[in-house]
Amino acid sequence: MERRKSGPDAMTRTDAETFVEQALINMERCVEQRNFERIFFQAVKLFLYLLRYREIDQTFLRYDNERYPQQFDRTTRCLETAHSFFRSQRNYARAQKIADLRDGIEKYMYFEGSPDIIEIINELAE
Repeated sequence: MERRKSGPDAMTRTDAETFVEQALINMERCVEQRNFERIFFQAVKLFLYLLRYREIDQTFLRYDNERYPQQFDRTTRCLETAHSFFRSQRNYARAQKIADLRDGIEKYMYFEGSPDIIEIINELAE
């Protein structure tokens, strides 16, 4: 999904939903373990790239579909927890990047996202 322009074409809606759910499970597991390192941000990155499936099906993870807002809510909660964690560690620069990432993902929820978010997630996932 990240490297191929035609990535969304290789998936079915069921595939995309399955990968979204697994990304959320991984994020939530990292939150439980207070492990906000590479795995956490790779799961967030996967969630973000799966939004590209909207190129194929614009109803996928659509904010006004009662089936999907919980996925965005779960992602937002995980990012808010990571933000709080880094603030408590006095790592304010990382906390700010996480806040920017959360805001960017929320914009994507409404089809208003910017590709600048990729730079933020790549920095955090290093």
